[in-house]
Amino acid sequence: MQTIEPEKKGRLMRQCARMVSYICVPYAIPLVAVTLLLFGTYLNNLPLASRFSLLGIIAAFTLLLPASAIGLYMCLHKLKPSHFHTRKNRFIPHLMFILSYIFCLVIMIRMRLPWYMTGIILSVLLMLVTSLIASLKWKLSEHAMGMGAILAGLVYFSAWYGFNPILWLGVCILLAGCVGTAVLILGNHTPSEVFLGYALGYACATLGLTPGFNILVLFLFRLIH
Repeated sequence: MQTIEPEKKGRLMRQCARMVSYICVPYAIPLVAVTLLLFGTYLNNLPLASRFSLLGIIAAFTLLLPASAIGLYMCLHKLKPSHFHTRKNRFIPHLMFILSYIFCLVIMIRMRLPWYMTGIILSVLLMLVTSLIASLKWKLSEHAMGMGAILAGLVYFSAWYGFNPILWLGVCILLAGCVGTAVLILGNHTPSEVFLGYALGYACATLGLTPGFNILVLFLFRLIH
């Protein structure tokens, strides 16, 4: 029986961990969540063009525009993705994503979308701001924060739509374990940074999906405008 050499086994584990890290990028949470709402709930009665227009706006402001800006920033400063593993170099990318999410939130509020949709954007925005503040001292795992936010969102929407979330919770908890293991294998974070990321991600999503908090944000937005 052929055995895998330790070096090849370690390299294979790192490749799998890197793949999990790329697939479970936390910035895709709003696009995936809103897609599920638009095509898996009563919102699928909306015109198809309207649904795709909304998804296009979300994809542009949560993924395409900030990713393009960061790519340009990397070219101008001759940076590689590995450089963002340090707290110092993570500040500007964080700020770019935060600004783009703020624009997305403003547009969605102007479109008078249901508060729980803007709540999804608000949840990830809170997560990004928390991660930015924490980066002054720590280097929290954004992947772990994203998984914590997904678990909180699943708990909330299961109560909102009245379905049994046990199966999906099991899947998400298993996926969260895989993501946490992946970032540990890659050596990007310590166990404490991963566990704290889970907790803060869950807290941010819980606050972002609270009706009262969304009403307060909407009230402040109307005061400004």
